[in-house]
Amino acid sequence: MPSQTNQLSARLEIIARMTTLCAVRRRQEAFLLIKHFLRNKRCSPRFFKELLIHLSLFFGYPLLLEGMEQITTVSRTPRTPRRWKSRSQEGRHVFGLVYGEQAGKVLAKLEALEPGLSKHIVEHAYGTIMARPGLTLAEREIINIVALFVEGYEPQLFSHIRGALLVGVKPSVIQSVLSLSGSIASRRSKRAEVIVRHVAGGLKKSLF
Repeated sequence: MPSQTNQLSARLEIIARMTTLCAVRRRQEAFLLIKHFLRNKRCSPRFFKELLIHLSLFFGYPLLLEGMEQITTVSRTPRTPRRWKSRSQEGRHVFGLVYGEQAGKVLAKLEALEPGLSKHIVEHAYGTIMARPGLTLAEREIINIVALFVEGYEPQLFSHIRGALLVGVKPSVIQSVLSLSGSIASRRSKRAEVIVRHVAGGLKKSLF
């Protein structure tokens, strides 16, 4: 098993630490990390804003708003409006990248749970947030994996580990992220690492 960080870029290590701290409700430590990296100019304000926007999918608007306020105490960023395609169109594209050939089946399952749920998730989670520039899709899938791992949502963790592999994240990187996150959150990462190996093995058989 590789060490916690030797497979991770600086950005991925920050993403994993920030997501884990927010998941275990240690947000003040997360905000101190933001300020530290901004003051040392190791990351841009836009990077942290995009990270907070994505984390709002799991931890809500209060964290997003408080985090944005923390960023403005250190650095102000110019407003950069973007032009949107249809949120549904962008969302379906990103959803397809993450779920691959299973995308249609997953959408049907969501719709069976509640009419309109698939449309809401595709447009909001995938079209409005996952499709945003500023973080790569691989980085966004790492956020999803860490949040789901720390909070214990194993079926969704399985899906997003598969999604991360489909968008090009190496199994060794996912394992390093889980190991780092587990050390911060006092969570056992062995079960999740078994899932990584299982999913990666299945993808190799079916896709490679």
